[in-house]
Amino acid sequence: MALYANIDVLLSGGREPALGLMTIYVAVAVLGCTVLYVLTRLSFKKTGSEILAAETQAWLVNAVISGAIGVAFVVVMLIQGTAWGWVDRYADQVLVIILSILFIKDPLVLMKNGLKELLLAAPQRDYAARFEDKILPLKEQLGADKLALEILKTGRRIWVTVRMEPKEKTINVDEFMQVKTRLSKVASSVYPNSQTEVMLERWA
Repeated sequence: MALYANIDVLLSGGREPALGLMTIYVAVAVLGCTVLYVLTRLSFKKTGSEILAAETQAWLVNAVISGAIGVAFVVVMLIQGTAWGWVDRYADQVLVIILSILFIKDPLVLMKNGLKELLLAAPQRDYAARFEDKILPLKEQLGADKLALEILKTGRRIWVTVRMEPKEKTINVDEFMQVKTRLSKVASSVYPNSQTEVMLERWA
């Protein structure tokens, strides 16, 4: 919306900025956005919520854009009355357009990842790699010939399915529960809000 609105104003010939009032607004906006950015970031670190991740990114973008506009206002005030004074009609719009283009990737990536989670697609590689690095090396200790992982992420929960082929032809219930308990603990050490299931299989 910011990109569209400012392109429209720019193509209409720009506008004279009310620098005094806008400078006060920018100062309040930068302060407010920065405070909200810090609060949402702290909350995100505690919860891992994707919604808070999106909010954190949004407040950071707002703070940066507002701060950059404030810098532009200072520059405009310095050049008013000079041969470059005509720039003041366009400074605000040009700056917002540039920053909007630079930051537009972030919400698009958040939308894409959220859609993948809704469709139960495989999570980003950095999520899966952390589980693989911890679990796959345990193959011999667990008495398995083969181990494979399937990982899904929905919201704040990660679902870890361990497909295991035992070395022996049989495995008793107590041994199986020990294996499952150990794998659950390992998965929880990687990501606390995880659910682990173990499936016994025979590969051809």
